[in-house]
Amino acid sequence: MDKSIYNVGSTMKFFQEKVNVISNNLSNSATMGFKKDTIVSESFDKILLRNFKSQVSVFGNDDITKTSFMEEYTPGVYASEVITSYEKGNLEDTGRKSDIALATDSYMVVKTKKEDVYIGSATTKRDNEGYLIVPTLGRVQGESGDIQIESNDFTIDEVGRIYVDGEEVDKIKAVQFRDMKQIKKVGDVSFTTPKSNVQDDDEAMFQQGFLEGSNVNMTNEMVDLIEVSRRYQTVQQTIQMLDEIFGIAVNKIGRV
Repeated sequence: MDKSIYNVGSTMKFFQEKVNVISNNLSNSATMGFKKDTIVSESFDKILLRNFKSQVSVFGNDDITKTSFMEEYTPGVYASEVITSYEKGNLEDTGRKSDIALATDSYMVVKTKKEDVYIGSATTKRDNEGYLIVPTLGRVQGESGDIQIESNDFTIDEVGRIYVDGEEVDKIKAVQFRDMKQIKKVGDVSFTTPKSNVQDDDEAMFQQGFLEGSNVNMTNEMVDLIEVSRRYQTVQQTIQMLDEIFGIAVNKIGRV
């Protein structure tokens, strides 16, 4: 009986984690450049079998796969991983020259104090030394490294070339990733990945005065939240029922 409560309890915990992920998506639906997350479930026996298989190869060609949608709601379900959707959001016209967005599935490179991070659009500014930066992150990288400009009045053409007073200063560096599975989200709108996973994108297209909106679909997220909340309540009621049954059984044993 206690095992049953434990198994159902793990499913309840998974639903709570799923609610947290959906709630975070909803709260960031208006955050420019935000990419939605989805939590993936897996049953405990499959997690155990996969981990054991990685240590001792005795299972032949058994295929260890992710649980299906319906299997999410069976007892003993755990959060396996959180997957980020890199589908591009709609570009929104801000009218500000300092806003830069990529119209293609490409990313700008921003050099932070620790590492390079990658971002699909950004509100930029000149720092005290004249370098083009993304506030709170770092310096935007061009083909020649850090981009230094002498004026806030600059223009960017569709391929990323920066002009001040009609003269080309630099070209914003754009990259793509070889394997999207190797990307790690840092904060809400920027990403990191190993250098070996980065390749230059010579076909990237820029739009000045635009920012990329989030890729969160509010309607879908609300539907998912309602469904998960309903499942959570059902599991909660199951735990209460099992607890009552367990209590009755203990009392009967005590009378023997």
